[in-house]
Amino acid sequence: MQLLPEVEVWYGLPALRAALAKALKTRGKTQKQIAHTLGITESAVSQYLTGKRGMSRLPLRIVKEIDVSADRMLNASSGVVVSELMRLVHLLRETRVICDLHRQHVEGLPAKCEHCFP
Repeated sequence: MQLLPEVEVWYGLPALRAALAKALKTRGKTQKQIAHTLGITESAVSQYLTGKRGMSRLPLRIVKEIDVSADRMLNASSGVVVSELMRLVHLLRETRVICDLHRQHVEGLPAKCEHCFP
């Protein structure tokens, strides 16, 4: 069984980064600028943009918050970027979307899992 922080790192963070990369791209940022903003490599950005990495489905309420974060990240300091990423990760937890992401990627999980949120 995976621990909640592992699920966040393996599924949540890649899904958020992929959605953020796409949102920043639609706002006119280049792959190089997106990589710099998110603190990742250009090849990682390329994989996020082409769907080779972070291919999780996120609900509309999370996508809307990603758009808010993308707007805040435009021309922002690294502190703002970190704060926004942490806000989004906490949102995945609070809404239990992290459980849905876990079920998307791991077969055999019960529909009503009580391990992380009893």
